Amino acid sequence: MKIYLSATIALATILSACSSSETPTLELSLDEGQVNQVYQLAESLSVEEVLGDANAMEVATWLFSENCSTCHQADATGKMGVPDLTDSFWLFEGTEESIKHSISQGRVGLMPRFSDLIGEVELGLLVSYVESLASSEEQGSSEASGKEIYDEHCVICHAADGTGLANLGPNLTDDHWQWGDNMITIRQSIANGRTAECPSQESVLSDAQIHLLTAYVMSLSAS
Repeated sequence: MKIYLSATIALATILSACSSSETPTLELSLDEGQVNQVYQLAESLSVEEVLGDANAMEVATWLFSENCSTCHQADATGKMGVPDLTDSFWLFEGTEESIKHSISQGRVGLMPRFSDLIGEVELGLLVSYVESLASSEEQGSSEASGKEIYDEHCVICHAADGTGLANLGPNLTDDHWQWGDNMITIRQSIANGRTAECPSQESVLSDAQIHLLTAYVMSLSAS
């Protein structure tokens, strides 16, 4: 059984790979006994019960501030390369199981580099086609040529219609772009690739803490 850290010790020691001394610390109003009681009961509570428990949610909010806010921001809206957790768009699905896996095991997102596979002309055509996927405008000859390149290299992750495949490639037909949706950032993504990592917290947080964080993250997109 994993040892639950006291509130005092945890404030100084629970740090993830994203954490920084510049991250604002959210202070708990609960004493050590109350925090430990939350940890002892947490795993026996459903997500809905955690959300309805004021003490559990205070600890969960604090855990997010301590372990996740440097990357995802204090308000969880993310930044370039880091997903917004407050909307309903998920790179790895928004289920309790999937979110808990992301926190405990971490995630690695990889967009391969294509500048070694296609030339500048083909790259430009592909960028035009990818831009058109999120547009209602009629596609022209450039986009048609770009689609041929897309069908050869991109459908395996982003699907034939660009809507993406769960846990593999993001949707290219909406307005939610992790790395930016303008011509320059799309070109950079295709040419140079992208890599993003959410670090594993399994060796940092207890099972109870991970369960509390899961409930908190789920609450963000539901609010």
